[in-house]
Amino acid sequence: MSLSAKIREQLISSFRAELAEHVQTMNNGLLALEQNRVEGDQRRTLLEDIFRAAHSLKGAARAVGVTAVEQLAHGLEDVLAAMQNNAVELTPALYTACYRTLDAIQAVQAAYEAGETTPPAQALKALSDLEAFRPHSKTPLLAKVEDAVRPGRVATLQASGPEAAPGVVAPVPAPAPGPAPEPPPLPAPSRAEQPAPPRRPRPTFSRWAQSPASRWAAMRPSA
Repeated sequence: MSLSAKIREQLISSFRAELAEHVQTMNNGLLALEQNRVEGDQRRTLLEDIFRAAHSLKGAARAVGVTAVEQLAHGLEDVLAAMQNNAVELTPALYTACYRTLDAIQAVQAAYEAGETTPPAQALKALSDLEAFRPHSKTPLLAKVEDAVRPGRVATLQASGPEAAPGVVAPVPAPAPGPAPEPPPLPAPSRAEQPAPPRRPRPTFSRWAQSPASRWAAMRPSA
């Protein structure tokens, strides 16, 4: 087994254990809240524990690059914060959405370990259900996950070097630029634009530049 494969296996094992612990904490806490088994300070403390578990799971998923789990935990975190602030009504539909989100987190983890590069549809459905209970000022999480599984992207594991792993999606790098095209040849100048050739100077002969008398004297044979 290569070093990168060993690192990936260690990350998966560690993340699996942490995910199971946080999911168990949230599941038990939500069940106690739904059944009204806690009140007053105990209820407040329990909500803080559930919120902390969702926050820790979000950070762990981000560390190993499992985007779908990160966004599911983020959605739960927002809903739990609204529950702490009494900003959302505690209805059976809310608890059902939370339980489905926990199930989706485990489904994503199973797909992650199986080597799949996209999260199951169950994760998208859970995020859609959570949106009804998240504050309206929050950015929709569903769009982030849908963008992550869009065709044309690849899954990578940020912390494990060259070994690819599902759950996180990074942009496909743009191709390297090719050589710059050669500029087109300049057009030949037209006849009208061609410069006129330089005029050759007319030769001068010093013997013919003399006066007529001196020319005849030069042509006369000497005695």
